[in-house]
Amino acid sequence: MSEKILIPLNGSRSDDAAISQVTKLIHDTKPAERTEIIIFEVVKPLVKHIPVEGGTFDIYGDEDELQLKKNPALEYLKRTARQLKNMGFLVSYEVIVSRMNESRADTIIRAEKELGGNLVAISVPEKNWFTRQAVKREAEKVINNGLIPVMMVATHN
Repeated sequence: MSEKILIPLNGSRSDDAAISQVTKLIHDTKPAERTEIIIFEVVKPLVKHIPVEGGTFDIYGDEDELQLKKNPALEYLKRTARQLKNMGFLVSYEVIVSRMNESRADTIIRAEKELGGNLVAISVPEKNWFTRQAVKREAEKVINNGLIPVMMVATHN
């Protein structure tokens, strides 16, 4: 069975910590079969909230608007994958679009199933308290509701 390690990225400096720990893990364990690193970024579709009497009405953006959000993510993933490939790692990448009302954590859990991962590596920033708390809650949801182990990586950004 080949191993697949999933790393959800978000374009921040904390991404480097998760990538670094995963590459170190692969080097240290030297698995008999190649381990594939799958990097992915979660993109939320554009939603316009239109006020109506008694609340709001949500209108989701069209495919062109979604593509405008996907393009920068795809470019970031391509650059990161190229760096990992140059270091000798087997790597693939995906842009995964959240479904309607799906949280980032739920999208990561869905990616576990769709991409067939064996481990998820999530970086948790140390310095920004608000971001750290949000990412910790997200990671805890993935740990509690996901199907595979989660490695939380503390970053010092």
